[in-house]
Amino acid sequence: MNMEIIKGTKEHLDDVYALKTEVHDVYVEERPDIYQQSELLYTEGFLHKFLEGGDTVLFLGLVDGIVVSYLFYETIQVNLPMMQKRTYGYIHDFAVAKAHRRKGIGKEMLRFIEGYSKQEGATKMELAVHLFSKNAIQLYESIGYETRALRMDKHL
Repeated sequence: MNMEIIKGTKEHLDDVYALKTEVHDVYVEERPDIYQQSELLYTEGFLHKFLEGGDTVLFLGLVDGIVVSYLFYETIQVNLPMMQKRTYGYIHDFAVAKAHRRKGIGKEMLRFIEGYSKQEGATKMELAVHLFSKNAIQLYESIGYETRALRMDKHL
């Protein structure tokens, strides 16, 4: 399958929203204690940040001109007294359309972003993933990602 990876623009937002809605439905189903149905899935500030460029970019995977994947990326530089100085790439949000999963699109997007991140001076990639996203976890582990931390909660 030939996929083209491009930087997203305002003109692509309807396609991104459609894919985000598909993915968000799973989050609502799996974690109704956290997520709910909403017409607003991204704030204007969040989108503006990624469309204006700089250290943040929205990348899209297109097959036959159709958006089948998106990835919100940021290059982050850490320069704090108590931490090692470092630069890493962070994936804020990433999705592949259900109809296009298990076709190599996720791996291709991740390999692309890893190369882009290296060009930006990053030495590591980071992301967060819900434990219920077992297929996503398998994808990440299959290309070398390792669990570094767990976020825990408790109902009171």
